[in-house]
Amino acid sequence: MPRFLTIGNGNLLINFDGQYRLRDLYFPYVGQDNHLVGHVSHFGVWLGDPDGSNGQFSWIEDVAWTRHMVYEPETLLTKVTLTNATLGITIQALDVVDFYEQLFVRRFDVTHSATTVKQVRLFFHHDFHINENSVGDTAYYEPLRRAVLHYKRNRWFLINGKRADAEQEGVDQWATGIKEVNGQEGTWRDAEDGTLSGNPITQGSVDSTIGLHVNIDPGNSETIYYWMAVGTKFEEVRLLNHMVRERGPQSYIDRTRGYWALWINSRKLDIEHLPRKVVDLFRRSLLIIRTQVDNRGAIIAANDYDITDFARDTYSYMWPRDGSLVAAALDRTGYQTLTQKFFDFCREVITPEGYLLHKYNPDGTLASSWHAWYREGERQLPVQEDETGLVLWSLWQHYDRYRDLEWLSPSFRSLVIHAADWMCSFRDETGLPQPSWDLWEERRGVHAFTVGAVWAGLEAAANFGEAFGETLLAKKYRDAANSIKEAADKYLFRADNEHKEARFVRMVNHSKDKSEETAEPKGRGGVAVKGKRTTQEISLTKDNITWTVDWTLDSAMYGLWYFGMYAPDDPRIVSMMAQLRERLWCQTEVGGSARYENDYYHQVSQDVEKIPGNPWFICTMWLAQYTIAAAKRVDDLKPAIEILEWVADHALESGI
Repeated sequence: MPRFLTIGNGNLLINFDGQYRLRDLYFPYVGQDNHLVGHVSHFGVWLGDPDGSNGQFSWIEDVAWTRHMVYEPETLLTKVTLTNATLGITIQALDVVDFYEQLFVRRFDVTHSATTVKQVRLFFHHDFHINENSVGDTAYYEPLRRAVLHYKRNRWFLINGKRADAEQEGVDQWATGIKEVNGQEGTWRDAEDGTLSGNPITQGSVDSTIGLHVNIDPGNSETIYYWMAVGTKFEEVRLLNHMVRERGPQSYIDRTRGYWALWINSRKLDIEHLPRKVVDLFRRSLLIIRTQVDNRGAIIAANDYDITDFARDTYSYMWPRDGSLVAAALDRTGYQTLTQKFFDFCREVITPEGYLLHKYNPDGTLASSWHAWYREGERQLPVQEDETGLVLWSLWQHYDRYRDLEWLSPSFRSLVIHAADWMCSFRDETGLPQPSWDLWEERRGVHAFTVGAVWAGLEAAANFGEAFGETLLAKKYRDAANSIKEAADKYLFRADNEHKEARFVRMVNHSKDKSEETAEPKGRGGVAVKGKRTTQEISLTKDNITWTVDWTLDSAMYGLWYFGMYAPDDPRIVSMMAQLRERLWCQTEVGGSARYENDYYHQVSQDVEKIPGNPWFICTMWLAQYTIAAAKRVDDLKPAIEILEWVADHALESGI
């Protein structure tokens, strides 16, 4: 997620880039729809005399600005310091999405270094593409409320503001205009002389810019508020604007600050013995995760639009696997009401056959996919089987912790039994799960991670069966899980590779299933990437079955122990994790663990012995999780703390 700041309330999500420019605005779902689609909404500052003369102008991305962009502690309120030595201006900025209303509020405390009274004009540009396209948008100035509105069909945005000392709200300047047509850049260019045209309405591909003015005495600070009301009809945004006028914008800032401080402190966790920067990052991460969870249950992978430049698609989807891992973490920290909605979401979208598909939109509809239903004349299921298995694994973690039986009951048959029966059936003659796509979405086969996840899902189903008194079902699922583990012992643990050491392998395939893993690797967006092959394959025959074995060391192999199929102190796991740590750690001043050997993604060096791939936060933290799981003494935890400190040291300034 390259966005520098993200704020939201589960319905309205707003992202800023590293230059403090508004880039994404999602509504009414987190991740759906993005009404800015990554386009820059500019922010500019004009400084001059109160009569409008002797003005100087600068956009916030200009090199003269320095920016310090963080959050207020324990909140989802931004804390941004902007300084321009050339203009002699300092702005303390704050941004917040109200915790309840669909309302975006900004506060700007402005000072200047001049020795005379100066007027400061703040210009806010809005590059809307409502419902993710610019066809048929309207922008207009409404004089009764002195506000600018954008709308299309059932999406409305009312933009307004005021000085802190002003009796009435209202913009001081405005302009609406055409953009992206016949070379027209938009109304933001109109602001550069400090004066907007005042054009009152435009339709089609449109944008708008507003100006808010304040006179500032030497040595004083003055405050300007900006707000945007978001809704599905004019009456909603009109009412929100009225509420802000009656209560004052500061009241929404104050109440949301209080809400998030209460939210993050509502669960007491024994973590204060950890380094301060790790504790702070943990708490910040909980808040950031909350912004990516839709109020209707979808836990979204990541929300920013820049990835479309690579694949013309986004990560604004609910992958059941990703959601399950996040849900398990949230449950361990006490936020079970969020995860209940996630499991309800999964119950609603599971197929009649009992499996979960590739990914879903935040509204529960099936999302885009590049997983094929057909290969070499035969039908194939376009699934990542770990996605179904991990939902049940995570659901059992939830129930085992909270015992919320009445909530769970509807899911026992419609989700648990449904999915477990399918996983039992989706196995081959060896007992292993049938081939499916890996968690990286790059190759198809029988993967160590998937085997661990499916085993865990069936074990969870057996636990549910026993809890509900369904002993025959419990035995069926436990037997299936046992057969998977026996097959993993037999087929995934190998001693016949080129180095002759016995270890688990990343992937195996029947020779009849060998196709995709020999093609160009594909990324999570489904786009083929030119580069070196990443597999180390050898064809072997065992039990009269010819296998293609992929010996590549892959950080995702951690799933063999993490979900419980093998104990962390199993000698085979101990050896595997030691090799992962040794072979995947980047031997540079950067450090961190790569995904797997010779990872093509963002590859910057062909010296794969030293730099096996681009280091990933999540893969590095898997090493920390193993260190914690395997620890026998307190001192054994020190390497895990060092990894967590590495993560904190490499996060963005904002904590993302």
